[in-house]
Amino acid sequence: MKIALIGDVNSLFIKQQAKTWQSMGLNVEIISYHTELDSFDNIIVRSSFYSEPKWFYFRGVALKKFLNYTESIIYFLFKKRYESAMSTAKNEKISFAHSLMSARSVARLIKTSDFDAVYIHDVFAFGFVSYLLRKTAIKKIVFPWGGDIFMYMHTSFAANIIVRKSIKYADFVCPTSKVAEKYIIDNFSIKKEGCVEGVSWGVDTQYLDSIIPNKEVYKKYSIPEDKIIVFNIRRFLPSWGSKQVFDAFLELAKKRDDLHFVLIGNSNSEEHFKEPKLNCSDNNVNDKFTIIEQNIDFKDFISILKISTIGTSFMIERDMRSFSIIQAFYCGSYPILSNQEEYHSFRELGLNYSLIEINSELLISEIENVLKRSKEVNEITIENSKAISVYEDSLKNQKYIISKIRRI
Repeated sequence: MKIALIGDVNSLFIKQQAKTWQSMGLNVEIISYHTELDSFDNIIVRSSFYSEPKWFYFRGVALKKFLNYTESIIYFLFKKRYESAMSTAKNEKISFAHSLMSARSVARLIKTSDFDAVYIHDVFAFGFVSYLLRKTAIKKIVFPWGGDIFMYMHTSFAANIIVRKSIKYADFVCPTSKVAEKYIIDNFSIKKEGCVEGVSWGVDTQYLDSIIPNKEVYKKYSIPEDKIIVFNIRRFLPSWGSKQVFDAFLELAKKRDDLHFVLIGNSNSEEHFKEPKLNCSDNNVNDKFTIIEQNIDFKDFISILKISTIGTSFMIERDMRSFSIIQAFYCGSYPILSNQEEYHSFRELGLNYSLIEINSELLISEIENVLKRSKEVNEITIENSKAISVYEDSLKNQKYIISKIRRI
């Protein structure tokens, strides 16, 4: 079976999935809209934009102008709707015009190739490919990642239509969460009964076991070896509770000398780190924080997880089965999570962790409570790791996804 993974080639998730599927003997290519990368790890990468014939490109110029103009009018007239949908991420620019142009270009490339199936990452960004391929025999699988169905689709009626059409014409909708599976069945029109199923990606336990923290990691990120590490395992963004987490960390840093705090970001986080960095300086606690403003190397991320006593995730918006949280469980970091439905489902795996409301004072209290129970928590993290190795094996889960695709 020849399958196209459609999405952002820079995404860790799409790269990991491509490598896993290739190791299973599948003929896999990554199709992205705009990339100059042509391969990685012997996996072909193709840009639909750079493969467009001239006639297709020039038709697209006029269409793009029309869509951008239409989008600007819609967002101007329905500004409150956009701000309501993106209340915790107002600085993010969500463009349905760009999504439609991307889908148009990718669908043309797919139609002129010999793929048996497409697996589409992010329903908002690329999902409309599913609709554009509706008259073909190509199997269409869409992967909602969270923000696309919980936030972005509500920014405008146009965005809503894009996401709904994408899911309606998919042969298989595969979120990482059973909670999201129910949400999609309850709130969307779907092609047929049984075509929506939540399957967690799990973790590659062998690969994680191969990553051994060493002194270079401590040195690289100025992490003291003699301190207790508290790691906020999600990106430093408002929708992911960055303010509440930092406020709690700062108060603890001012009164405790045995703790060290780690915060990570990405290319969109730099602006959000400005005030926290000033607050650290004003309170003379710079040496108690490691702030990684850009994307962190995956191996380094796992290494820091393995030396962390506590891992926090204060996601405000609805979440899927989080890759980072599962990794924290496996790597021996004790998770303190915001209280939402998805995180309750971890109990079904026999996992032990803390669920609290999104509040800085509550987080301070829970961190101190966990530290007081150090011996008990250490035993808990060992059992958590064992449970993840049983229930969240990535190879087993990916084989199941492929078996579902083959049966379509």
